[in-house]
Amino acid sequence: MFFKRIVIFVLVSVTTVFCFSGCYAITSDIHSSQSKANVEIQPYDEDDINNANALSLIKSYTPEELGLSGSADDYTFLVSSEKIVIEDEDYFKVVAGRVNESGKNDIYNIEEINHYLVSNGLDRILVYDKETDNYNALENVHKLPNDKQ
Repeated sequence: MFFKRIVIFVLVSVTTVFCFSGCYAITSDIHSSQSKANVEIQPYDEDDINNANALSLIKSYTPEELGLSGSADDYTFLVSSEKIVIEDEDYFKVVAGRVNESGKNDIYNIEEINHYLVSNGLDRILVYDKETDNYNALENVHKLPNDKQ
C-alpha cells in the first residue's frame, strides 16, 4: 500500500513538471514571436503618402477657389478609400463636407458638399460640377511645399 502511494506521487509529480514546463515553452514561444512582430519595421505604403498629399493639396486652396461658400472652417475634407480611374489615370477622391450631429448617441454624419479628384502625380485636380454632372480641370494647380518639382 505504501509502495503504491509512492508510485502515484512520483507519477503525479513527473506529469505536473512536464505539463508546466511544456506550457512554459509554448507561452514563451508566443511571447517571443509577438515581440518580434511588434519590432518589425514596415515600409510606408505609397498610397497612404499620396492620400495625405492629396488632402494637403486640396486644403491649400481657399474655399472660393474650390467653388465653396463660407470659410475653410465650415468644411471637413476627407480622402475617400476608393480610387477613381479616368482615361487610364488614377485619381484620389477628396470630399468636402459638413459635419452634422444626428442628435442620438453622439452620432455624426457628413453631408457631401462637393468632391475633387486629385491625380496620383498630384499635378491635376478635377472639380465636380453638380449642374453638368461633369468634371472640370482646376487652373493653377498648387505645388506642395515639400514637392521637389
